[in-house]
Amino acid sequence: MRRQPNANHHNGKIVEESNHPPAPSPLNKSWGKMTHQERQAYPVPDDREDLSQKAGLFGLVGIAWLGMAFGTWKLIFLNTIWIGKCAYCMDADGSIWWGLLTPVANFGAFFPAMLAILYWWWSENPTPQWRRSEMFGWLFAATLFAPFWFMLSWIAFDLHTWVEGVLHISNNYQFEDPNIYWTFAWIAIPAVGGLAILPLYFSWKALLYGLQPAPPLADIQAPEEGAKGGEEESGQTTEEEPEKWWE
Repeated sequence: MRRQPNANHHNGKIVEESNHPPAPSPLNKSWGKMTHQERQAYPVPDDREDLSQKAGLFGLVGIAWLGMAFGTWKLIFLNTIWIGKCAYCMDADGSIWWGLLTPVANFGAFFPAMLAILYWWWSENPTPQWRRSEMFGWLFAATLFAPFWFMLSWIAFDLHTWVEGVLHISNNYQFEDPNIYWTFAWIAIPAVGGLAILPLYFSWKALLYGLQPAPPLADIQAPEEGAKGGEEESGQTTEEEPEKWWE
């Protein structure tokens, strides 16, 4: 017996149901939570060779740039001037505040090398364009803004002074009773330390695993299908798509 197509009655008319699967819906998942099959559903630009060339170019430039930065920007001085000092000690000379330039100088020195690593990663791991844009944006937050906020919190709130005071390593505030550090440390260290570390945690998590929900496949495929339809209407023929390099 021949199977009849599914049908529903609507206003006295028979409307056949489509056996085609529904249009793709938003995943509402970040890149890190998507399965391998879900990741493969998104189109990836066929630019592996171009990415490899950029990775090599920025790698060479990054090494030369880093050597120049170490020689002229006093990176060693900026990365050590704040160690073992505090902002509000009795004998503070204010030199610890030079530490605020540490994350800025480090970012400027390592940025070309970080771009090289990013391009290399994209060349070896198929990554759709929307995920590349997310990673590139969070690269600035993870390597510049979050480290600057951490250093600002470290210096402005004297985190190391409270930690050393609790452990009886030093008494920078010259309290008569070092146990006074415990009076405020149980609040200051977790609260301020958490505020200092949270931007670093979330920015690196977004860079490595993603926080932005994946866009709907329909929004990405619609422009491509529209472009193909325009070529067909104009009578132009397209060559058969080559095999994808990531498959």
